[in-house]
Parts: sequence; structure tokens; C-alpha cells
Amino acid sequence: MAELLQKSLKALLSVSVALVLLWLRPSMAAKPDEVPVGVILDLNSELGKMVNNSLALAVEDTERYTATKIRLIIRNVSQNDAVAAAGNASELIEKHKVRAILGPQNSEQAGFIVELGLESQVPVIWFPITGPSLLPPPSPSSNQGLNCFQFQAIAATIEALGWQSIVPIFEDTEYGGHLIPCLSNVLKDMGIRMVNITAIDPDSTDVEIDDILVKLNNRRTHVFLVHMSMDLGIRFIQSAEEQDMMGEGYAWILTQGLSSLTDPQVTTGNPLKGYMQGALGVRPMDSNKTRWRRWTQSYFDYRFNSTLSVYGWWAYHTIEALAMALEKPGADNNGTKLQSEIWDTNFTGLSGINFNLKGGQLDQSVLEVYNVIGPRERVIGYWKPETGLVQNFSKGAKISGKYQLKDPLWPGDTLDKPPKLRIGVVATNSFPELVSVDNSTTPVMIHGFAFNVFLKVVDVLPFPLDYEFVPLPNKSRSGS
Repeated sequence: MAELLQKSLKALLSVSVALVLLWLRPSMAAKPDEVPVGVILDLNSELGKMVNNSLALAVEDTERYTATKIRLIIRNVSQNDAVAAAGNASELIEKHKVRAILGPQNSEQAGFIVELGLESQVPVIWFPITGPSLLPPPSPSSNQGLNCFQFQAIAATIEALGWQSIVPIFEDTEYGGHLIPCLSNVLKDMGIRMVNITAIDPDSTDVEIDDILVKLNNRRTHVFLVHMSMDLGIRFIQSAEEQDMMGEGYAWILTQGLSSLTDPQVTTGNPLKGYMQGALGVRPMDSNKTRWRRWTQSYFDYRFNSTLSVYGWWAYHTIEALAMALEKPGADNNGTKLQSEIWDTNFTGLSGINFNLKGGQLDQSVLEVYNVIGPRERVIGYWKPETGLVQNFSKGAKISGKYQLKDPLWPGDTLDKPPKLRIGVVATNSFPELVSVDNSTTPVMIHGFAFNVFLKVVDVLPFPLDYEFVPLPNKSRSGS
């Protein structure tokens, strides 16, 4: 009897196991194959670490609403080593049969990897600081193929503020080299000069950066345009603060690459935000910040102890775009088809960011001009090719203040635009009809023909001019 019961239990167990396996089988069959995707980043850089974390989070999130399961195969390569980047890309393509490659951050590396991708029909989405791109990196010696929108917006800002000369300071790399060819022709047409053009090697020591800033500080033009990647920019801004060059009398304009240093959403990993008080900058317009985006940024901060800036969101949406493209029939195993589907990417993510890769690179033709005020920012204007620089896009909106921009707050918590022109006035009564100074009043009153001519000239200038009169003693006629 016991033996019969034992046989019955075994039979029942076998049937139960078979039923469980049968129940599980459809689920196991529906589980998608993993799609290998290569990633080449410099994980020793702040930008590389943030992008890597963003990609990882995006992979987890996209699995919840797509049938595609992406498996990232990550290679940590210094952004200054093009040979190693090409070698790793070749290994990812030949050994791991990756369907696509994401990265790198360096345009020289991207040039080699894009060529490898074209030969192997493996799409390459690389990450220049201006946003994801499917196009080969452009040559810095030519405007052709360059996305110069941010530089056109900067030039319009410089013109609106009435500056007649600026000091461009840029990273001496392919990325930094795009500044001069993009900006020179625009500024030339506006009559604005670039003076003391300064290139800084990203491998420069802190002492070498200090020496460069000391030389610049001894010259008269204190309007600086800074075009650098995040890692060099952090060191540069730190040095400028130590040289007392971030206060009143100085003006700083930041290109898009340094926007994350001032981003009010960056709450961790950025000790330099307080140094940038009064700085101006441009970045793609990003006004539609959704509740889901704020929640995800808080979670990212908690999980990775860093902040998901707009650059990180571009990387996040790159995974979304890749997953959607892989969902299309035939795109999962056909590189040409996948590339075509990625090129057609155009969606607005849950973050509120529009992600449009039509044309091969992220569309960033609408930019905002921002002013850093304490821990926050204030958007003071917008730029797009159709309208140029405006305070806002509302029809019939009237311009308030002195500029086509809302009045900025400048370094040193002042409304006086730097650098202020200081005009010496000799306190003499020899020719009072020409000029005279009345020191008995506050402020000092100045009269005379020369003074009136100056005021008339200022009135007809096509730009605002900030100035102050400085009474000089009589001995100045024969002194310094």
C-alpha cells in the first residue's frame, strides 16, 4: 500500500512539474533576445560617468514598455586616446556583434569609430557636447557641417549688449577649435573684434592656467567667452575665482559645454556653481520640465550621487530612440535599416525634451540665453534662426530694459554692465566753456562744450554704453 502511494505521489509530482513548465513556456518564449550595444566612454571624466549612469537607467526603464532588451557592453577609454577607442570599437563589432555603438565624447575618436561603423554597417551615435549625432565629426577648419547655432546666438547677445571686443578662451582640441571658424564671420559682420584669442591645452597644469589668466587680467578687455568641456572648465573657473576675476568689472559668457556648471538642477558634484554669479550663457531651450522628469532627477541624484543634467537626458533619450528603432521590422539585425530608423527619430520624451535626430544630429535651433543669479538661473532671452534674439516669442511683446534681452544681473551683484568705461575729466577752470567741474555737489556736476558733445555722441550710438566720469586733479595735465 505504501509503495502504491509513493508511486502515485511521484506521478502527481511529474504531472505538476510538466504543467508548471507548460505554463512557463509561453513566458520564456516571449522573452526577447538581448540586443548587444557597445558603449565607449571616459569613465574617469565627470561627463563620462554621468552619461554611463544615464544610459544604465534608460535601459532599465525602456524594458518596462518595449519588447527590446538592450545589453550594454561598456568600454572605459581615455577621451584622449583615439587608437584605444578604435581598437575597442573593432572588438565590440567583431567579437560581440554589437548592433550599435554609443559614444565616444571626443570628436577625434568619433571620426575613427564612425568610419568603422560605416564599413561594418553598425550605426554609431556619438556624444559631442552639443548633443547626440549620427554624422561624422566636422572639420574645425571649415564651417561646413558645423552646427553654429549656439555661436550665432552668442554673437547676437554680444551685439545686443554693446560690447565692441571680446576675449575668446577655448579648449585646444577639435571640439574647442570649432569656436573661431563659427564665430569669426558673424562677429566681423557686426563690427565686433576678437582680441587676445587664447587656447588652453586640456593637459595644462593648474599653474599654467593661472599664468594664462594673469596675462589676460593685465589687459584691458574683461569680457570673456569660454568654450570648454566640463572637466577643463571646472579647473579653469576655479583658477579664475582664485585670481579674483569672477567679481565686479568682469563679464563671462559660457557656451553650451559649460551649461551644466550653472544648471540649477545640478545639486551634487559641482562645487563651482557659486563662482558663476552674474555669468551669461546659452543652451537649447528647455522650459517644459515635467513632474516625471523632476522625480527621475531626484531618484538619479539618490542612486548615483550625481545630477541628471540636460546632457544626461540626451543620453537617456538616445537609448529610447535606439529601442524604438529596434522595434521596427528588420531593424534588429539589419544595420542599414536600423540606421535609417534612428535617422527618423522625432519624439518628445516624458522629460518634456524634444528629441529630434532628423538630419543626423540633435536639432538645437532654438536656444535660451540665461543669467546665473545665486543658486538659480533666469532666462533673459531666446534665439532662433527665424527671429534672431528676442526677450520672448510672444507676438506683440514689448521690449523692456536697455537691451533685446531682459536686464542681466552682473558679477558682483550689480546692474552696471561690465566693463564700465571710466572717463577722466580734468578739474580745471582755465577754459570753463570747454569743460568745468563742480565739486560742491553730489554727484559731481560737469558742464561745458566737450561734455555736451560726448553726451550727444552717446545718444546716437547703436548700442548702450555704460560709463562714469572720474574728476582728475589739475596736475593731471602734466602728470600720468
